[in-house]
Amino acid sequence: MTDRSTQMALIGAGPVGLGMAKALLEHKILYEELEADDDLGGNWFHGVYETVHIISSRKTTASYWKTLAKILEDPSATNN
Repeated sequence: MTDRSTQMALIGAGPVGLGMAKALLEHKILYEELEADDDLGGNWFHGVYETVHIISSRKTTASYWKTLAKILEDPSATNN
């Protein structure tokens, strides 16, 4: 049996997948993110929730997504 304990796969680039990506990068754990779509966001990308009401402010939500995108582009940006 092949030891694959150092190979991590992160499935999905929705809100939870991006949060996990940030955590893995902060802990310097290498992974490969697998996403079926050509963009980030999962259900937010697809617009599945036609009647959703976001409780957080636009400023807060936009800041979160921008920060995650920056970290995914440059893992050394995880100084916080």
